[in-house]
Amino acid sequence: MRFNYLILLLTICTNICAQDILYKSNGDSIVANIIKIDETKVEYRYEGENLVNEISLEKLHKITFSSGRTQKFPHVEILQNVGLKASEAIKITNLTNRPISLTLYGIDPSKGTENILAQNVKVNSDAKKETIKVGVYDGRLDHYSAFKIIIESEVEDIRIETEFRHDDIRIIVYARTPIEKQHVSTATQNIVTPPTINGNGEARIKNNGQSLGIKAINTRQNKLTIELRGVINGREKFLSKTSVKQGKECYMPTYTNTKKISEFIFKIIDGEYKNMTYELTDDELILTIE
Repeated sequence: MRFNYLILLLTICTNICAQDILYKSNGDSIVANIIKIDETKVEYRYEGENLVNEISLEKLHKITFSSGRTQKFPHVEILQNVGLKASEAIKITNLTNRPISLTLYGIDPSKGTENILAQNVKVNSDAKKETIKVGVYDGRLDHYSAFKIIIESEVEDIRIETEFRHDDIRIIVYARTPIEKQHVSTATQNIVTPPTINGNGEARIKNNGQSLGIKAINTRQNKLTIELRGVINGREKFLSKTSVKQGKECYMPTYTNTKKISEFIFKIIDGEYKNMTYELTDDELILTIE
């Protein structure tokens, strides 16, 4: 009896281990048996079922086959053109703390084609760097109804935010789960300090001409929405608005060289909090909300 039970356990284990694992770009995974992979999709079947399912390659980050081999796929996102007319006006910021590579296609609806605009553009992983301007092969961006963005990265779970302005597209790449930075800071200023908070509930932090990545850490049990403004040449300028989930941290985009910003202004516009402190290192301003 015991012998038969062991055989049953080994059979179950063999069936599970013999299956493939499909890792989706949003962090979910599918355990199944892959039937076919073509240029656009994967067909698979769950164990014990006859129904054939399919998933687009654009939704997958990687596949680990039952043999142990791993096949990775780039992150793909479609961005609709809402009236961009300027040429060579595509800018990208990498906030994943890992290097990424970007390839950009323009989708031409009249011809039903995808034209390559930029290929294998390497973007530094250091958040303090300025936003990179991507030169494109075809300057007439108004010809395209949409753009296909392909990001290759070792980060499994990334998200892309895009913004159309009057003369450019801003593409910001984040890691959904914060990734530890690869370098060790040599900061001499990393002292946790309470910022100056005025009567409007705004935290004002001076900047002495440093190039900084701005990181917000939410230690609260509720989501917070933070507005960031900067003082440039004596004038306040809106920089960005970022939502930070409870217990999470993320980088806040500035869309400009932070060396030009003499003072940062933070304001919690949604969510409850008790206190704010900040840590200024050689390459980051870290705001902690408690």
